[in-house]
Amino acid sequence: MIEDHAHWLASMGVTSVGAFNDSCIDGQVSQLIRVAEGFHEKRIGQVADEATARRDQLRIVAIAGPSSSGKTTFIKRLNLQLQINGLQPVGLSLDDYYVHRDLTVRGSDGERDFEALEALDLPLLQSHVRKLLDGQEVVTPRYDFRSGRSHPGAGPRLRLRTGDVLVLEGIHGLNPRLLGTAPGPGELFRIFVHPATSLPFDRLSRVSATDLRLLRRIVRDRHGRGIGAAETIIRWPSVQRGEFLRIFPFQGEADVVFDSSLIYEPAVLKVYAERYLLEVAPNHPAYPTAVRLRHLVDLFVSIYPDHVPPTSIIREFVGGSGFEY
Repeated sequence: MIEDHAHWLASMGVTSVGAFNDSCIDGQVSQLIRVAEGFHEKRIGQVADEATARRDQLRIVAIAGPSSSGKTTFIKRLNLQLQINGLQPVGLSLDDYYVHRDLTVRGSDGERDFEALEALDLPLLQSHVRKLLDGQEVVTPRYDFRSGRSHPGAGPRLRLRTGDVLVLEGIHGLNPRLLGTAPGPGELFRIFVHPATSLPFDRLSRVSATDLRLLRRIVRDRHGRGIGAAETIIRWPSVQRGEFLRIFPFQGEADVVFDSSLIYEPAVLKVYAERYLLEVAPNHPAYPTAVRLRHLVDLFVSIYPDHVPPTSIIREFVGGSGFEY
């Protein structure tokens, strides 16, 4: 994956942040975006082809990744590719299988651990998956995040027919304990999504994939949800701890990995992030990180989102997506 990424960057002469900026100044912005997005589309098609190659046995596609990895848009685009290949995706959200908030397990700090695998109603989930694989209809629950209550039978009715594949999305998608013995041999295809590659500044340093995800989240939370950059930055260490405990230990279980990074996205995120990061007060604990991130985006020229196609993963964070969420 990384070798392919490096190969096409080298073919375009974009091997560093400086070279990227020079290309943008020389009027190659549109071409850079088209090639980067085309690389994504080709890779998503390859992932769909790998899954489809197992169509005689394949029943479940499970997708997981850390926060702000672009999973939602990836799934929308993957579903299209699966349909092109003759498979009909049927979505099942793990979020709807949370137990009542007051029944959620507590962590070592005594607080409710909503990211623990046990925060899900595993017996119900596994029972529903078994029934679906047997061709039965199930009525899924719906979880109300505002009240913290699970409403059994309030979700959609699902049934897998010939040519259907169940698409599961959630942070525990790669955990072997999630589905237990529900899927048989060859019936499960796991995908890990995260931004893996980035442009180097020089021979010793490059853009951090973690910083890229944090910038994505800052822009999305402030632009789309009204949550300030300071709050997002303060919560980030907790988010990372959950990822290192619940997601990254299982990435080796994945059948394929999709790199959701786009070389031009820091230049687009900069348009929003600069202003949002300036809103962090100098006396706030998040201020040092905000300053560091401001210095990071300062190294990129700005690319306004008008150039970004509506199907791009970046649209998940800056708005204007062509998909319904």
